[in-house]
Amino acid sequence: MPIVNPSIQLAGVMEGRHSVDSGMLVIPVLMEMMMLLGDKAGIKYNTGMERDEKNETEDSTIASVLEELEQDLNKDSSSTISEEEEQSVETENEPMGLMARRAG
Repeated sequence: MPIVNPSIQLAGVMEGRHSVDSGMLVIPVLMEMMMLLGDKAGIKYNTGMERDEKNETEDSTIASVLEELEQDLNKDSSSTISEEEEQSVETENEPMGLMARRAG
């Protein structure tokens, strides 16, 4: 569903004519009516559903960027895992937490 300026629908909600839910159900009907009126008057309009191929990003570009990001995350996570393992070995001997028993 296209993103619509909801001022017509919101005005009805604010005046108490209908609920937000029923207003959302009416939006497609309002869109069709506005498009019909625009067509009859010869007005050019943009519904927001047209594809703008000039500004679209290609799938291959997105895939390559995601692959690079995944490789960077794998490098970072491998170094942090070894640091976490070292810290956990040091703290395994000491009981911690609110309910831990105190030594002595």
